Amino acid sequence: MRERIVRHQALWQMSVPAKATPAPKLHLTLLFMEGVAANRVPELMEVGAAVASGWVDFDLILDRACVWPRGGIAHLAPSQPPAELLRLRAQLAGEVERRSLPFDGRAFAPHVTLARRAQESKPPGIFPPLHWRVQGFALVRSVLGTGRYEVLGRW
Repeated sequence: MRERIVRHQALWQMSVPAKATPAPKLHLTLLFMEGVAANRVPELMEVGAAVASGWVDFDLILDRACVWPRGGIAHLAPSQPPAELLRLRAQLAGEVERRSLPFDGRAFAPHVTLARRAQESKPPGIFPPLHWRVQGFALVRSVLGTGRYEVLGRW
């Protein structure tokens, strides 16, 4: 899927000072969490396992390319997020909340960030929708100060 997103990313007219998201970092965030103590990570692993126990693969169609004016985030998004994606997000949020773990509870806006600081960037006018067969999810930690991501668990 990343290869297809990178090909789509190349169709954009990126403005200066836009910074494209490198291929290894392309992802869709289901639940943003900040400030989780290291000793609570095992609880997050339990959350992943609990939510994954009823897993069924689903299709996600990324068919909207645009820039959020505030923040200048160039992104791909589904015009109609599938019920399975919304349910997955709700299940994760519910399990995390039940354990009193901190998370960003703002409205879920599923998207893949293609570039930051891209206020003046132009998406392709017409492009074929990207069909993503979602076969699982991961717990990923952002390694502060390095710009790297570390996968802690996959389900």
